[in-house]
Amino acid sequence: MTKNSPTNYPVTFSSTQQAWQHLSSQKSLPAFTIIFGPTASGKSSLAYQLAEYFDANILSFDSRHVYRKMNVVTGKDRPTETKKWQLFGLDLADPDQDFSVRHYYEYAKKVIEKQRQKQQPLILVGGSWLYAKTLLQPPDTLFAPTNLKLRQQLKKFSTIELQTKVQADNPVAWQRFNNSDRHNPRRLIRAIETAQQINKKLITKVKPLIFPNEYQLFIINPPLEKIATNIADRIKTRLKAGALAETEKLLQDYHDWSKPAFQSTGYALIKKYLQQNLSLAELQAKWLIQEKNYAKRQQTWINKLLEQD
Repeated sequence: MTKNSPTNYPVTFSSTQQAWQHLSSQKSLPAFTIIFGPTASGKSSLAYQLAEYFDANILSFDSRHVYRKMNVVTGKDRPTETKKWQLFGLDLADPDQDFSVRHYYEYAKKVIEKQRQKQQPLILVGGSWLYAKTLLQPPDTLFAPTNLKLRQQLKKFSTIELQTKVQADNPVAWQRFNNSDRHNPRRLIRAIETAQQINKKLITKVKPLIFPNEYQLFIINPPLEKIATNIADRIKTRLKAGALAETEKLLQDYHDWSKPAFQSTGYALIKKYLQQNLSLAELQAKWLIQEKNYAKRQQTWINKLLEQD
């Protein structure tokens, strides 16, 4: 691990080629290199190149890649050769298991501690900024215990009712939420749940796993038109690679599709196609829209990060 003390303001690139030219010209990497960007921006391939070049390991922070058996539709791209380095953060839970930011923090803590002991640089790469942010600035509510009785009660509420309750009970969380969060019942219920823990003073301070003087953040942010083209190509590739068969097997193995794993873009649409409720052309068109909307949400995170700079 290098003894560099990097400045951690975001450095933005419009392409992975531009990022590679900059990063490969450095003599070494900081202890932690964080690469964030929208889906289909090429960030994973860049991370693999850097790991090989600098003898670093990789920790993924992608909430769609933590689930086993969900490989093709989510684009869980694994490099063909990883003899020199290791890839962490994939296949951590079964699709019917709950896996939250807290679970990711606990898993990442072990990886990071091991990297510190080895004094080997670690590259963190992914598109789920909430995961990465939790390692840098963990919320005090991270380990707030679940309240199953309350959750069952709140599941009967409409989204509008949940929104109203969050605004009343946890206004700080409401202000922090983006538009997607504000329409996500699972996030809204968790905000109400943690508000109760705060009021009961059951919250304990959580330490960051990576400190400001240890990391450098790089953002890969191509134009949306380029991302859309890449997404369209990826959808065709994933269909050829077995996306339909993978989804069909998941339908056979798991009957409760209300779990978060199955909310990953693509699966619900393929399910409709397999049930003959969508044509193949409709599936591809709607999948493209879903992925583009996901990329736009990721770009919203990027804009917030750049505003903080």
